[in-house]
Amino acid sequence: MEKDSFIYEIEDFVCDQTFQNYCLGTNIIDSIFWEDWIKNNPHKQEAFSKAKRVLQILSARQGDFLSQLSALHEGILLQEKIRDIIAEESVSTQIIPAEFMRNKRRSKVWFAAAACILIVFGSLLLAYFFNAQNAPAGEMADFVFVTKALQKKTIQLPDSSIIFLNENSRLVLDKDFNSHKRVATLEGEAYFDVKHDPAHPFLLHTAKLDIQVLGTAFNVKAYKETDTYEAALLRGKIEILPNKFVKQKIVLQPNQQFALRSMPAADKQLANQKRINIPDSAFVNKALTDSFTKLPVATKWSRHKMVFNNETLATIAKRLEEWYGIQIVIRDQSVADYRFTGTFDNENIINVLTVLQTSYSFDFYVKNNVIYISK
Repeated sequence: MEKDSFIYEIEDFVCDQTFQNYCLGTNIIDSIFWEDWIKNNPHKQEAFSKAKRVLQILSARQGDFLSQLSALHEGILLQEKIRDIIAEESVSTQIIPAEFMRNKRRSKVWFAAAACILIVFGSLLLAYFFNAQNAPAGEMADFVFVTKALQKKTIQLPDSSIIFLNENSRLVLDKDFNSHKRVATLEGEAYFDVKHDPAHPFLLHTAKLDIQVLGTAFNVKAYKETDTYEAALLRGKIEILPNKFVKQKIVLQPNQQFALRSMPAADKQLANQKRINIPDSAFVNKALTDSFTKLPVATKWSRHKMVFNNETLATIAKRLEEWYGIQIVIRDQSVADYRFTGTFDNENIINVLTVLQTSYSFDFYVKNNVIYISK
């Protein structure tokens, strides 16, 4: 799988299937190879990082990236139009026409690769335009996931961690997520099932809480319009880090809950008028649990009891889609007709499908936040 470090540029990385696997985390062998490759070829770090960024943005926006790569002939037809778009952008994107012209002198295979990168960067620009219209200044370089009222969304991160985003919430992943560290920012509420990776600690920011994670399951409620910010731990360990709202580091153990409470807005306005400074109060206590399920009340919103009584997988998939907010594609009709009977309570969608696999033999995988099921 040797790659010539002097030939490989941005478009070469993007159009390389093994590099795609590395960026999307779908093949451990390819991941190990590319981690070693960039260590041995540091002079290619800039092109490597830019290519990785392109692939991450496309996958994070839940588009079908592979269909873009398979449409090279369309890219050739659109190359002039896309080049004009790129030429109008910032200095950071003006390198593309030059790169394209350089590759134009290569063989027809490399010409196709140049067309491929034009498609990718055209999509990248559209992603930037989308984020610019929907995100505050400074967020254009990040991945943004948003839910509306009565909407939930399941997100599988590049490191295989799973996040279940509650309604009216917003999750932003740092542009370098999973490269050296994992940094995310939350406004709203989410349930996190974070993959254990000591080499890449997970850091979650909210307006008032900063939470350090290694590998654990926890719930965070951080709606800006509320007076209370909460973090409830189900398993593992998390640290509430000191900041201007929290005076000292607080370590939570399983079944503990941290709360940071401020005065109601009306009382705070009155206190400000009287020039009285009343700090937020922070405390840790045992998480309230449901008397029936024995699970934390804080995670009740994310739990859903599902009962399947001789239902087809196609029907079950629709119910899973509606609750977990993630698209499911069944690629084989015989699999869609499989029938199941069972009950699931407080299971994430991956666990549900894994259990269903024990009754019938089928395969599934997650790509670009879409679950694909086949025989």
